[in-house]
Amino acid sequence: MKFVKDRWAMEALHALQQRDHVRLKEVFQELPDACVNSSVEKCPGGAPFDFAGEGFFDSRAAAWASPTFNIAKHGDSLLILALRQFDPASAAALVEVGADLNATNVDNESGISLAWAAYLSLTTGEPAVASQLDAHKAAYEALFDRIKPQML
Repeated sequence: MKFVKDRWAMEALHALQQRDHVRLKEVFQELPDACVNSSVEKCPGGAPFDFAGEGFFDSRAAAWASPTFNIAKHGDSLLILALRQFDPASAAALVEVGADLNATNVDNESGISLAWAAYLSLTTGEPAVASQLDAHKAAYEALFDRIKPQML
């Protein structure tokens, strides 16, 4: 697969936006400069977010920008974004290539805390969240199996 070498962040964000966990994993396997634990930076004055040189656009650009900006917070990693978007397959791919489950954002959320929240919602049947998770139940089970040692 061909990637733009100097634009790994763009490639990763595009794969995450498309929920393409195979491509997301390939970005980090094939591009040596790719940093799986990079985080979102909020620019001062309400400016757009930035992720490793690739912009998350503000709400005025909603018609053409990646939808990821709607859920991005300062300090988010790709893993946190994947879990917040209910994309366990991408989260598992990121963990496989070395994403840090303990990296936190500005609200002290981490990959492990979001995974625990998803696990509890699926197992306790919390209706509001479980309905969004049920569509990806098998992928969540695979993710939980992969990160079980860190969850204990």
